[in-house]
Amino acid sequence: PFISPFISDQIDFYASFGNRIVTNTNLSYLNARLLSQIDENCDWLEISIDGADKKTYEAIRKNLKFENLLENLSKLQAKSPNLRKHIASVIMRQNVRQMPEMVKFAKKYHANIITFMTLNSNLIIDNQRDEMSNYPKVLAYYSNLALEMGDKLGIDVVVPNSQKIDRNISYEDIK
Repeated sequence: PFISPFISDQIDFYASFGNRIVTNTNLSYLNARLLSQIDENCDWLEISIDGADKKTYEAIRKNLKFENLLENLSKLQAKSPNLRKHIASVIMRQNVRQMPEMVKFAKKYHANIITFMTLNSNLIIDNQRDEMSNYPKVLAYYSNLALEMGDKLGIDVVVPNSQKIDRNISYEDIK
């Protein structure tokens, strides 16, 4: 929503009623006014990030720049160090192996929690083969690694179907 030319006016409007704001963003656009408004009016942000490195992030988030994301995350942390940040990551064939690295990324950039969701395919863009339902053992294996990394780093991690994950799956099971 930050790309909207009316977003600052909308934030001011809702804040004028004493509302605290929670919103989602890919953090691709962030100017000084928005930074101040976030600091003054937001309780938390949900930030969509689908890759822990430039190659993966930019392959999934077409027309966005990884360096811009990192710069905006740093600006956000400097301006609003106590803002609750929730990273939301859509897991698919292209990035499932990065789940543990995404947890490290979330911790490095001061997120309070990272939630992994699975891709819902779209027949129009023909991405059915990218859905993790095609690779349940791979998803289970990397979900376990992400949960372990979260425990190690002290960051909350939410993975799909966490109650049903085979906790004994090994790398040999997914080859």
